[in-house]
Amino acid sequence: MFVKFMQTHEKSYDAEEFFHRFNIFKANVNKIHQHNIGESSYTMAMNSFGDMTAEEFISTHTGYNGKAQPVKSVVHHHYQMDPQNPIDWRVKHTGVVSAVKDQGQCGSCWAFSATGSTEGAWGISKKLTKAISLSEQQLMDCSGSFGKEGCQGGLMDQAFQYIMQSNITTERAYPYTEKNGPKCLAAGKPFGASITSFTDVDANSDQALYAALQMGPVSIAIEADQEAFQFYSTGIMSGTCGANLDHGVLVVGYGMDSSSNSTYWTVKNSWGASWGEKGYIRLVDMPSLNDGAGQCGMLSVPSYPVI
Repeated sequence: MFVKFMQTHEKSYDAEEFFHRFNIFKANVNKIHQHNIGESSYTMAMNSFGDMTAEEFISTHTGYNGKAQPVKSVVHHHYQMDPQNPIDWRVKHTGVVSAVKDQGQCGSCWAFSATGSTEGAWGISKKLTKAISLSEQQLMDCSGSFGKEGCQGGLMDQAFQYIMQSNITTERAYPYTEKNGPKCLAAGKPFGASITSFTDVDANSDQALYAALQMGPVSIAIEADQEAFQFYSTGIMSGTCGANLDHGVLVVGYGMDSSSNSTYWTVKNSWGASWGEKGYIRLVDMPSLNDGAGQCGMLSVPSYPVI
């Protein structure tokens, strides 16, 4: 199994590292097996992270550098939550959600969440037929004055502040390198998108998040430092995952699973399309969890850009 894993994911080690990673792999195989033979609303499966401990994985694949803070009160249009009429921006409008991306071993999740919601707002505003892909690397290299630290983490709201001031180019013009650039290289790059402001959604309210989702994809922060996230495969994540926010992601939909009658949020991650449900995870809609912060704290600090 381990040799096949190495071949599939193009892994190579020296002799000492081989046995170290093999032992980690065996432990992870056992964790996945024990989870899947139990009763759960979701399954786990081996993926490219199988040779990493949970601590190693989280230290390199998250990057949200903020604690939940009370956000300003926002008045939304009142939408009645109706799981019988799901919303999914991936299919509702072809120019809103770009392909799943991969942040790699860099704590740049905040940049991917911010570009994701900006891509959505721009696509909706401009009625695009194909989603634009914006530059995470520009945010990493150029937004330091707003508090960003590249691979060492950041916040989506501060990324929005930078885009308001400087606009953002495309991923093609300023490609992702999975590391901090030596300097900002945005000068002279073609225009990609701009925003005029951003909105902080009322905290601890699934109704407010649902209303915000009517406008487009919404950036959120979650706690992802759990084994369930590392090996999540399919289903509705309803396991314990806390609310100590460490990872920025993107809500793109809301719906209901007919077999279990469970309502859920469809969330786009930045760990590549081979993770989860082709790069996505479904988080159970249960606002009573974590003192109102919802599953994995997802209701704590939602926000989205405005054009």
